[in-house]
Amino acid sequence: MVAGGGPLRLRPPSLPGTEWTGSPVLALAIIDSTGRPPAETRPDSPILLGIRCPQANATHPNVVSVPTQRVPGAFLLETVAACTLVRASDPAWFFSFPEVTNTRENGHHPVIFLIESVLSRKLGVARALERGEIEFTAGFFSLTTGIAHYGDEGPYGTAERMVMGNLWVAVTRGFDLFPERTESFSRVFAAGLEALDHAKATGDITGLAGGGLDPAVHSIGGVCIASTINALRFRLGWPDPSGQPASAAGSRPAR
Repeated sequence: MVAGGGPLRLRPPSLPGTEWTGSPVLALAIIDSTGRPPAETRPDSPILLGIRCPQANATHPNVVSVPTQRVPGAFLLETVAACTLVRASDPAWFFSFPEVTNTRENGHHPVIFLIESVLSRKLGVARALERGEIEFTAGFFSLTTGIAHYGDEGPYGTAERMVMGNLWVAVTRGFDLFPERTESFSRVFAAGLEALDHAKATGDITGLAGGGLDPAVHSIGGVCIASTINALRFRLGWPDPSGQPASAAGSRPAR
């Protein structure tokens, strides 16, 4: 069943007639832009990924993911309100906004607040952020709707509608400070955008993490990865093989 309890209906004032229904979640596509212009995106640009720790994430254990966090719907709506719609292709919407950086803005800016919240909670770099050792910029936002499927009945049922915002974060300094594991991720690693796209399209995860993933244990999929794939294909100008934005479907480990 899809989780009940009345999923939120988000109606962005800047997009009349648009309604997104589901649980609002924010994902971060964290790109290593050390020594590169922050706006530059290349097929070999490294993106930060993690393996969800079973102890901290019972709904998607051992799944390749980007950092995510449940957020109030108002946060996503406020982000959308500050953006310019670039393209809409249901179930994905793509936006741009004036570039922000944590070396100039602080937590009073909603985008900086959201990014630093996820970085601190899910990647354990609060100390480095406080010391100014991690610098990043952001200027691109996408939103993907979909359904997250869970293996067992849990607090959200066996499936849940999602409204997945995705902020594209270019880390210009301190990418090497992200730890190898956190409370949320049993392993943290970087992979090229092209390698991630291939893994999602084929379900073959053996090319990620230096070949250290076991297809019998690990898998890739979910709305967070779909939203990231949609964003990277848009930024790189890659057409989707199916002609449609990525869906939440993906590989699953053998049972």
